[in-house]
Amino acid sequence: MLPRSLGREIDELSSQAVRQGTICDHDLIRQRYNRIAAFIPFFEYAFFIPSGLRKRAVDQLKLRRGDRVLEVGCGTGRNFPLLRDAVGPEGRVYGVDLSEGMLRGHGNCAIAGNGLTSC
Repeated sequence: MLPRSLGREIDELSSQAVRQGTICDHDLIRQRYNRIAAFIPFFEYAFFIPSGLRKRAVDQLKLRRGDRVLEVGCGTGRNFPLLRDAVGPEGRVYGVDLSEGMLRGHGNCAIAGNGLTSC
């Protein structure tokens, strides 16, 4: 369950976004995703993301062994195992995300000086 204070903050930020239009402040976006990173699996469960959806999406890419893939906005890397399976050991999977919090736990990550994080 989300901590009550985090739930209120998300509600307030959502309301603010509706009042002001799209929020394009990269620092604000990064902070928001850093705070909710640990809850991403819960969101998938709570919003009834169909099982197999990620696999079907990767299949639609028609990747071949040895291909290279860049996932922009890779988040917690939940697609990486499926992408790695598709490109095989000869291929490469790269991911970038604005939020370093989303990438915690991925040992091959690098954080650039501009705040962008890559794995």
